[in-house]
Amino acid sequence: MDGSMSSGQQLRRNEAAVSTTPGGGLLAALGFTALSAMPLPLVLIGPRGIAFVNDAGEELLARRDGLCVSEGRHGLATTMPHEAQQLRTVIGSALIGGPGGLAPVTRQHAALPLLIEALPLDEQRLKLFDIGNPSGGFALVLIRDPQPVRSATTRDALIAVYGLTEAEACVAEAIASGRNAKQIASRRNVSLPTVRSQIRQVLSKTASRDQREFLRRFSWLSGAA
Repeated sequence: MDGSMSSGQQLRRNEAAVSTTPGGGLLAALGFTALSAMPLPLVLIGPRGIAFVNDAGEELLARRDGLCVSEGRHGLATTMPHEAQQLRTVIGSALIGGPGGLAPVTRQHAALPLLIEALPLDEQRLKLFDIGNPSGGFALVLIRDPQPVRSATTRDALIAVYGLTEAEACVAEAIASGRNAKQIASRRNVSLPTVRSQIRQVLSKTASRDQREFLRRFSWLSGAA
């Protein structure tokens, strides 16, 4: 059964409720602050359903055009019954530490569907939210609207969404621009082993099996998909 959204406060959960450690932490506060300002709609789903929604996500979900809030463990539901199972499958997979995946969500008032990507949150990413010893899995759901909003840089998005360092985000942008490891090392005046290590971190943190998969994720954040 879908939940109503009479106000943003009803949908947004208090960040402290996500943390299982008393009082939360500065890192968690910074993580939520960055995610709140992101133009890409984001939803953090935990064992009890939705744990956090950023501002862009609240605005999109309030429209109830194809995608809406659910009181169930998956947190989100589609108003199109034939797409409901695929959405539950990708979110459910991410919640148990699986690969997650992609699901299209048809909208009644837009020609192009939303593209939903569910990503599992591993221990490293959970630290961004100060979630220690969680009682169940967490998933980060990215909602891609074909009409992009570009009020933040792609580098900001890489850092906020995937937990990349500034240096790793710069390398990620260089990869997306078509440069190889040697070219990146020369341009950034760092050693080739350092760049290769940063590339491995980029792929690991973005849950990308290879650079091709990373480029697809990058295109979502940059609005070029």
